[in-house]
Amino acid sequence: MTTNYPNSLDAFTLKTDGIDDVMAADINNVQDAIAAIQVLLGGPPLGWYKLSQILTYFSATSFKIPGDVTARFPVGSKFSCDQSGLKYFYVIAATYAAPDTTVTIDGRSVYTLANAAIGNPKVSYMKTPSGFPWPDGWTILTAPLTSTSFDGDAFSTTGATKIDLSAVFGLPPGVKAVYLYVLAKDSASATVECSVGFAPDTTNVQSKRIATENGIYDSLTPTVPCDANGDIYYVITASGAGTLNLVIRIF
Repeated sequence: MTTNYPNSLDAFTLKTDGIDDVMAADINNVQDAIAAIQVLLGGPPLGWYKLSQILTYFSATSFKIPGDVTARFPVGSKFSCDQSGLKYFYVIAATYAAPDTTVTIDGRSVYTLANAAIGNPKVSYMKTPSGFPWPDGWTILTAPLTSTSFDGDAFSTTGATKIDLSAVFGLPPGVKAVYLYVLAKDSASATVECSVGFAPDTTNVQSKRIATENGIYDSLTPTVPCDANGDIYYVITASGAGTLNLVIRIF
């Protein structure tokens, strides 16, 4: 038989010693299935699975692939292709609208898709597939991301409030965590306990008291997990209305 893989799994008939004859076709069928697996996996580099479908350019950060194959592109998986050199991406979304799946990818401001043939496409589910340029999952920015909403603006006491990191800081959606550099000061006396905190939700915010005497800036450098959308929450305890100044930078 001709293998059904990778479109579907093959079914083989078990053989019994002394009863069944092992025919050439039996061995050939297994070899056919193994060959299909090797074609899918490809050779080195290791950890990458070759895609047999033809991919179509859709935008600098997305492509289309025939059929509903959303399960093959979970958020956080890796994608590589050849466009006059190897390019690498994280998968940040996959949505199906007949007849194609649109896969949205992020090249960490290093790689973008060109409106050209997408050669040798591969996907990986490993943490550190061979050749992937960001083996630990972190992207260290050449310059910190800043926002005019958090560049020394004055705040009062604030309950857990979401920061949409895509809208406010320009991060791609689906980020798992961010490393922050935070500056905060309050104009109150040192006897007032002012604090700033961050979390991936509204219930687990970890706050740190900040120095407040004479309005001196105190610094924090937290690593903050994000929620499912790639956003974080902040809380503030200030001494009064608009007395706390806050700076946030993302590294």
